[in-house]
Amino acid sequence: MQHALAERDAVARYPDEVRPYIVIGRAFLENRISALELDAVYCEWFTRDETCSQHRVRDALERRHTGDLDALIAAAKDALQSDDIVLVGFSRSCGIAMLRGARGEPDPVVSVAGEREGWTHHRDRGGRSEHRAACVAHSRLGTPAPRRRCGGAGNSGCATGRSRVVTAIETDYLVIGAGAAGMSFVDALIDADHDCDVVMVDRRHAPGGHWNDAYPFVQLHQAAACYGVNSRALGTDHLDERGLNAGLYQRANGVQICDYFRHVLDEHHMRSGQVRFFPMSNYLGLDTAEVAFVAALTGATTEVKVRRAIVDARYLEPTIPSRHIPSFAVDTDVRCVSVNELPDVTEPASGYTIVGGGKTGSDACTWLLENGVDPDNIRWVRARDAWMWNRAHVQPLDLVSDTIDGVARCVEASAEADSIDDLFTRLEAGDQLLRLDTRVAPTMYHGATVTVAELDLLRTIENVVRLGHVKTIRADEIVLERGSIPTDRRQLHVDCSAAGLGKAPARRIFEPGRITLQCISTVFPAFNAAVIGYLEGSRGDDEVAKSRLSPTNRYPDAAEDWIPNMRGQLASLDLWNAEPDMTTWLESSRLNIARGMFEKANEPQMADAITRLITYTEPALANLESLNAATA
Repeated sequence: MQHALAERDAVARYPDEVRPYIVIGRAFLENRISALELDAVYCEWFTRDETCSQHRVRDALERRHTGDLDALIAAAKDALQSDDIVLVGFSRSCGIAMLRGARGEPDPVVSVAGEREGWTHHRDRGGRSEHRAACVAHSRLGTPAPRRRCGGAGNSGCATGRSRVVTAIETDYLVIGAGAAGMSFVDALIDADHDCDVVMVDRRHAPGGHWNDAYPFVQLHQAAACYGVNSRALGTDHLDERGLNAGLYQRANGVQICDYFRHVLDEHHMRSGQVRFFPMSNYLGLDTAEVAFVAALTGATTEVKVRRAIVDARYLEPTIPSRHIPSFAVDTDVRCVSVNELPDVTEPASGYTIVGGGKTGSDACTWLLENGVDPDNIRWVRARDAWMWNRAHVQPLDLVSDTIDGVARCVEASAEADSIDDLFTRLEAGDQLLRLDTRVAPTMYHGATVTVAELDLLRTIENVVRLGHVKTIRADEIVLERGSIPTDRRQLHVDCSAAGLGKAPARRIFEPGRITLQCISTVFPAFNAAVIGYLEGSRGDDEVAKSRLSPTNRYPDAAEDWIPNMRGQLASLDLWNAEPDMTTWLESSRLNIARGMFEKANEPQMADAITRLITYTEPALANLESLNAATA
């Protein structure tokens, strides 16, 4: 493809007479033009020839172009009623194919072999439009980027009514994604390196990532006191006095979290002068030589010269209910809603069928029960049962002794278990892992937390269906993998089957020119991202040190994944405790749930827990490795 473009570029020679040329916007993916990757088709026709209809050109190309270069050229020839149309360039960074009539102006277009070009549009002294190709060298020099706007003389906009502007910027770090991980990484980075410059890009309108799309009654499953970023507290660090979370540190809801990240961005990141944020912008891809993003509302393209690294904060982006497409079929006359729509119900149902056995399903059931629905009117379809952390042992600050005591129990169980079944028996007996039904062996573990009070409430739902995943919901029956159950038209089916945690394969976190945010220690994304940000800011160009201190530890899915996940946590702590600056940073990090443990080292519970950790960590690491090998 690139050779063909180069050959066409090389033979193209044009006289000075200005003739129409057409720019077709297409995302370029895997060496082909793909219509699927483009928000819209941009057809812009700059011309002084009043006899041609730019609308006719636009309509013909939008209607007839099918994603093939030859078809694009043929459509242009037909629209302009000319055989003198040739392809003179293609930009992978901007996804633009440039075609011009053979009598067109001889602009020096360069768009092959990975080169990137901008376009400038200005007027001569007579008020006429002039268009010149401009080299991407502007971005390398840090000068203002070339700009290209639509329209000829007297035309203030393009044929599609959308402005196309290409700009270029420079930065040290381009962070893709402004969710919890991206925000926490940037926060730790700029606190460790006061001279770095950061550009953040997110497809949503505001920071906060998936929290912007969360269901209305969602809450953190961890304490707000150790969530978010290091530089700003979330909530008041108080204990709940009533409800299912009584006696434990407060959790935040989705609205509070979104508001929190907006304040972090405005009052810390932006105010530092080190961070620029581009919302409503789509990054063009991490696996191409070009680096650019496109504004969703205007189509303006920004090319980015990155001096240090592109940071992928979306690699483990969760699958969330509002954007989830069910894996099962639903007949048209069936009442089926996503969990986001559950609070919008305006009339009673004959019953409520919850599809999904994970955190979202638990939240939906809890919300229904707390809003007065009789547990006998709830049917819970659980393809898999889950192990869950006892939230009482995942607490920071004044309750950190309970947390470290819980970790010590887990380490002791890990050292002494003689089988996988024995390990989970010990973890349950030690009050660390909980399950809904003691008669059913869980096969899932995502790291969700639950209180004993929540568990007791959920256990009031006795109609639990364990026939595998749902295949089809019909008006009178639900077909599952291992059977079917009856339903009716007045039954409300609630889809809670989104997968949640990202399942991408582990890869090196620090690579040349790229940082991929992943789990290192616990299943808390904000904490992991902050550690990575601190390592980048404090270790600079020492790639060996950064990689050594950040071994990937995949988020768990199956129950047996608890084993490598715990081993990864212990291994990471061993590495960090050998670095004096890391231990100091960890002790000051509000995201570190163990912060303050050494201040309580003389208290009996903490002293005993630390002793057991010292005694059992090494044998636990060895035994967990053996147990993990048994699962392979």
